[in-house]
Amino acid sequence: MGIGQIISIYDINYKIENHKVCFIDKEKIGDLYYGIRVYPGYGFKVLEESLIDSLFHYPDKIDLAEKLALDKKYYMVEEDPWQIIGVISLHKGYTFIDCAEHDDRVIISCAFPDKECHI
Repeated sequence: MGIGQIISIYDINYKIENHKVCFIDKEKIGDLYYGIRVYPGYGFKVLEESLIDSLFHYPDKIDLAEKLALDKKYYMVEEDPWQIIGVISLHKGYTFIDCAEHDDRVIISCAFPDKECHI
């Protein structure tokens, strides 16, 4: 899609048993078009600011923001081509967006077992 990409936001349900992540199910909450392609090493702060702007300042995307529950972590991936973007969590007064650390990548890997997650 040009120089941008579509970021899919997922709610991934899992449980931990015997120090292992056990996948339960996943639900795609929606898609968010992001105008600048994310490259490894690209400034994550720029990504964060652009995602917040896209999610909360465009009327067609406010519906997506309203689907996200407060204080819950969601997982962001680009599906074509496959790339893990990070996690997002809405809180009163602020939105937390971060890269997917090891534990998050394990959870994503369980939900997408056929994809490379760089664990």
